[in-house]
Amino acid sequence: MHLLEFCFVLLCLNIYAIESFNLAPKPNLIIKEPLNVAPGNGRQKPFSSYFGYTILLRDKSIIIGAPQAMHGSSQSGAIYKYDFATKQVKPLKLENVAEFKNFNYLRPNTEHQWLGASMDGGSKDEEPLIVCAPLKTATLDDNQAYMHGMCYWTNNTMDDDSKNRVWQILSPFSAKGKQNNQDFKDEKGKPLFGDLRFGEFGFSVQLTEKNDEVISGSPGVLNWSGKVIHYNMNTQEPRATIRGPKMASYKGYAVGCGYFNVSNKEQLSYVVTMPNANSETKLGSVQIYTAPPSWNVEFPLQIGYTGAQYGEYFGYSLLVDDLNGDGLDDMLIGAPHHTVNSVFEAGAVYMFINIGRGKQLSFKQTLLKSPFSSSGHFGTSLGKLGDVNGDGYKDIAIGAPFAGNNGNGAVAIYFGGPNGLGVQPRQILNVSEQLVGSGGMFGHGLSRGVDNNPNHYNLAVGAPNADVVFVYRSYPVVKINATIRPKNSIIPTNTTSLKFDICVNIQSNSTKILRQELLLDLSVDAEKKRINVRHCIGKDPFMAGLRPQCLSCNATLISDDHYIFIPIIMELTYRLKNDGKTQEDSEFCSDCAVVDPAWPNMVKAHIQYLHNCKGSVCSVDLWFRGVEIP
Repeated sequence: MHLLEFCFVLLCLNIYAIESFNLAPKPNLIIKEPLNVAPGNGRQKPFSSYFGYTILLRDKSIIIGAPQAMHGSSQSGAIYKYDFATKQVKPLKLENVAEFKNFNYLRPNTEHQWLGASMDGGSKDEEPLIVCAPLKTATLDDNQAYMHGMCYWTNNTMDDDSKNRVWQILSPFSAKGKQNNQDFKDEKGKPLFGDLRFGEFGFSVQLTEKNDEVISGSPGVLNWSGKVIHYNMNTQEPRATIRGPKMASYKGYAVGCGYFNVSNKEQLSYVVTMPNANSETKLGSVQIYTAPPSWNVEFPLQIGYTGAQYGEYFGYSLLVDDLNGDGLDDMLIGAPHHTVNSVFEAGAVYMFINIGRGKQLSFKQTLLKSPFSSSGHFGTSLGKLGDVNGDGYKDIAIGAPFAGNNGNGAVAIYFGGPNGLGVQPRQILNVSEQLVGSGGMFGHGLSRGVDNNPNHYNLAVGAPNADVVFVYRSYPVVKINATIRPKNSIIPTNTTSLKFDICVNIQSNSTKILRQELLLDLSVDAEKKRINVRHCIGKDPFMAGLRPQCLSCNATLISDDHYIFIPIIMELTYRLKNDGKTQEDSEFCSDCAVVDPAWPNMVKAHIQYLHNCKGSVCSVDLWFRGVEIP
């Protein structure tokens, strides 16, 4: 029983220690869906729009997907744009102008198409955006149903009311010439099961760095074995990978791309996940492959990895980024159903650090287990933060939409470093039930971060079951350097005054931090009461700059032979006056910073008495001799 109590205490201490670092502890901006009412009656809708299911953080706006939103009388889904300048959120129209030619007699339908289920784009509003509706359906005259999926490409997101916004619609499975590829048939031409019919193009989507290629996962192809469609935006031609290894492999559940090859850092590689690659063992897999040298050659496979636990859904989410600053991309693979310490669906994330061994790719694997004690589905979502703490390494957000208080969801923040991400989070974000209600799924949607965002926002978190998006800013990180400098570290036993300097400065990678107000507390020999230093540090905060500034003190020392063998211990503690971690309001504190928790907040100095002893410890050389008394 005592051991159980001890472990529980340790767990509580660990959770408390990671509560907050330099992202604001409370959201600085809360965005609610503007049309969250049922059509015609003005009442609250009986279902959520999943506003915040997908999020793209840009320099002037936030693009938000709501795949279950109403559009007129149709539940087709919607895309919204929050403008930082006007502080307004409006629908972003995508379907009103572009023309797409389906194969003959195909009638598209927008009901339940899940527009906004996936999207991608750059960090600037001047850059392209692609938004997908993977469940977009259609019918033929004979009422046969199709679920081809569709994606919308727009060149920018600058003007809300642009009539020429959509430059192209991508829907390769419903294009002309594809009517004979809808089903897999036997030798007699009898359909056996769907091929392109339920392809779900746009289930996952990624734009390449140069915005010249769309990578789209289509897990429904060929009876859910799945494929990846590569769409060349220059030639406007699609090309498919081979299908998944088995039926219901779900190849294309998540897709990505990056630069992994140390011998050819310009070579772009692609990544695809298959959460059910082996239907017997229920183990997912991930594959890395490159572009083929010619059009009629298959995509060459570079390397593949498999999950380790039955039914963990390895490959549910994917993130590619350089996590250790070596110039090569690394990978994170989410497994939100991973069992941790007998807790089912607690979740985990597999970290693959690129160790760069010539042409043959090689990765070091580390398992990041859920820091939550509940079935939180940790790893459902993965978000890029950029370098949020200013240490030169990329940082990551990981969502657990069913963790936290009452299963409302939480987000764990991990910092990059020379070995990749740390195994424990440096901060936990969550919101109250008053903001999201019960089961709000906070953390299901995570934005891609924007370095050097002019609006200083670093992370947007969606709670799609509550139709709310929460946006966070980061505080600059500082380190406080302090020293106590006695004029003499060894003093005579009859000394009646003690002279010393206290020198303090700050350091930060942020160019906005030039000085900070500090609260100093000096304690010297408090139990012995032989010295008074109250006058050394005033009541006002100490203004510390980038260069050391010193306070000089001359304190009266009481001479007492009882203490000549006990050193004088001086202890200085220090903290920020304007600490971002203590801010209770959602309004961002522009004067605040946070201290790196790995940096000390206290310094000591020792002063010895001169008593003819060697070293800092005096051992009395006392001899006893017995004399026999008759």
